[in-house]
Amino acid sequence: EHEYLYWEFHETNMIGVRWGDWKLVVSGGNCKLFDLATDIHEDTDVAAKYPEVVETMKGFIKKEHVDSPIFSVTLPQ
Repeated sequence: EHEYLYWEFHETNMIGVRWGDWKLVVSGGNCKLFDLATDIHEDTDVAAKYPEVVETMKGFIKKEHVDSPIFSVTLPQ
């Protein structure tokens, strides 16, 4: 069991983080947050409602991301 899951797709310039029922999707540096407990299809972005969750999950990205000249993604601000 892991505290969170982290992945990157350089082909689509996207990053994903799963932390419990929360899922953060970063596309081109823009963050969207989904509560999978109530929104399994990821229809409603709740990032504005839970900024503290977004910041925590951005911290996971900063911790896990390794810069690569071959596989680049745009990090969130």
